Amino acid sequence: MSSYTAVAAVGVSLQRLLRDRLDVPATLPPGASVVVTVGNPPDEPEAEDPIVNLFLYRVSSNGALSNQMPRGRGERNAYGRPPLALNLYYLVNTYGTTTTAGSDTLQDEILAHDLLGSAMRILNDYPILTPQIETSGGVQVLDPDLLDANEAVKITLDPLSLEDLSKVWTALNRPFRPSAAYEVSVVQIDSKLLTRNVLPVGPIGNASGPKVYTVAGKAPTIDDLHAAQRTGAQIRAGETLVLEGSGFLGDETAVTIDGIDGVGQVTSAREDRLAVVILDDPRLQPGLHSLRVSHGTMIGQPLRRRATFVSNTVAFALVPYVQSAAITGGGTQLKIDGDRLLVPGVECLTLVGDQTVSTYDAGSTAKSLLMPLPPGATGARVFVRVNGAQSIDQVTVP
Repeated sequence: MSSYTAVAAVGVSLQRLLRDRLDVPATLPPGASVVVTVGNPPDEPEAEDPIVNLFLYRVSSNGALSNQMPRGRGERNAYGRPPLALNLYYLVNTYGTTTTAGSDTLQDEILAHDLLGSAMRILNDYPILTPQIETSGGVQVLDPDLLDANEAVKITLDPLSLEDLSKVWTALNRPFRPSAAYEVSVVQIDSKLLTRNVLPVGPIGNASGPKVYTVAGKAPTIDDLHAAQRTGAQIRAGETLVLEGSGFLGDETAVTIDGIDGVGQVTSAREDRLAVVILDDPRLQPGLHSLRVSHGTMIGQPLRRRATFVSNTVAFALVPYVQSAAITGGGTQLKIDGDRLLVPGVECLTLVGDQTVSTYDAGSTAKSLLMPLPPGATGARVFVRVNGAQSIDQVTVP
């Protein structure tokens, strides 16, 4: 496990590694040493202050491990969420300028370059920080806070572009210096949200624990559907729709239309064929409707039928019913009787031969339409189209 101190522990580990293994350039005075710091790049130091600085300039989420529980913990993890997985991005900056002999202004950066090369050599030699790496004094390089980490700390040279590097120095308001960018991954910080304890499974009827009820079976499959007396899937209210497929025999077989129970009644069933009466229910109006078959079980509290095995979804068209057409009003009006001929809020058209009527006289209802008699209507076929569903009746104007 790793706590919130894991980020700081990475910086301490890198500092300890560099401090122990840095090469001391021969140009330094006898007894001089190199300081290794962790933090923002300092102001330009004096000539006698050679420094290697580790600057943590960016932290990002590690996408590969963001939602993954640590190996070996699984459901027994004391915490209920995956740990926070982070990638850390460092800049290695070196300082070691000396004044050029005979000049008060020209600076020699060779010492800083030597220190940068030495630091990069060390990070290349130790790309993975393991517990086995020790300093020359026998001290473990890896910080104790990282010893139980699930992922090893890996160091990779990051090819940061000159433009991105310049943005960092501009934001810091510091003079630009040669730097090396590194990505350190993966650092994980464990969540403190405790996992929820699952109640033990209790027997049916017992107040303690969740209830488990198992049912064996298979879902029905609908391959085709058509009206009982026709080949198409256009049907009037009250007619029978035939479903063909497999798996129709089962417990509590029922049909839902547009997710509504009780508007389709199963009248006969066998394994490969199901007959369903589309009831004359006001909730079903002309247009396309979806249908599904399910086998159910009486379970739950309160006890009721619940769909346990559900078929695929198929569509059928409920069409208006045209019973008759007659000329009334002393030969000036056409009256059409039937069912579901007019529905408020949707497109309702009447086709008389090659003429279309979309406005109706007062007194028109879902059972009867009144309209001016179109010219040449005598003997013409009559169709009513509601919500895109057109009647299929063979009715002509007398």
